Amino acid sequence: MKILLLQFRPDQTIAQHEFDLILKYSDRPESDFVRVDTTRQRLSLDLLDQIDALLLGGSGDYLISRGDIPEILDGVKPFVEEARRHRLPTLGICFGGQILTHVLGGRVENDESRAEVGTFV
Repeated sequence: MKILLLQFRPDQTIAQHEFDLILKYSDRPESDFVRVDTTRQRLSLDLLDQIDALLLGGSGDYLISRGDIPEILDGVKPFVEEARRHRLPTLGICFGGQILTHVLGGRVENDESRAEVGTFV
């Protein structure tokens, strides 16, 4: 099984940490994953022909409700829509969940009373 991991982390150390935890808790080998750093790489719809599932990672750097990274979202939106048409299993973690909500027509709100405090291992 090939899983495409879209990452939204400007800090490469944190991106690697996220990937290491995904490997640990998914109990899948690194070879099962294709990683795309959306802050540095463009998405190609051709990737959809090479994968069996889509995983949108997190990011503590951005919020959909603030309108952060519109240029990246402009590239991710058609990709997620096409993945949906392909009926690919898709999971959004944290910021990835915000992206899925936004792309699929939902509304993302910033609720300070429930704000995430940080990352815990």
